[in-house]
Amino acid sequence: LKLKFCENVRSVICVTHDDIINVFITINARSLCKDVEIIARCSDKSVAKKLKLAGANHLIMPEEIAGLLSAVYIGQPVAFEALQAILTQKRTARIDEAEIKLGSFLDGATVGDFDFSANRLILLAILKRLESSDRKSHYVIFNPAEETKLKAGDILVVMGYSVSIADFKGRLEHSVRFKTRDA
Repeated sequence: LKLKFCENVRSVICVTHDDIINVFITINARSLCKDVEIIARCSDKSVAKKLKLAGANHLIMPEEIAGLLSAVYIGQPVAFEALQAILTQKRTARIDEAEIKLGSFLDGATVGDFDFSANRLILLAILKRLESSDRKSHYVIFNPAEETKLKAGDILVVMGYSVSIADFKGRLEHSVRFKTRDA
């Protein structure tokens, strides 16, 4: 049984509502396999120490998480709403990336030339390709200024509704195809 357990299981998640049962599951899982990753839920901080001693790699404390989220909501309600929409996938808000292709309408433009908010998008960052390196090396500009120059190879990190992101990516792609046909 021990051999089969270790071969087939990479992680164990202990999320019953009873902290003692979660400790028991953690002890048994760890005794069967030293390398298995164990994630355990607990409500009591004194039990958290016991779970760590029993071999849990990660702890989930729902009451503590709820308290932290409440503090964020009080201090930054707009940020909280955006985060909640992403985490719960309500309104299909998400974060995605779009690469600026050679000849697209953003190639050679500045950040301020495109009205992201009117298109229901938030520009979070730009991954700018390093001039003297391969295609995979970038540096990041968070919350870029409106005068930041955009060029082919830059990757825009945007947040918005799925439909807004799809429309934006489609417009980027269409502008490249349109210019290629005219050339």
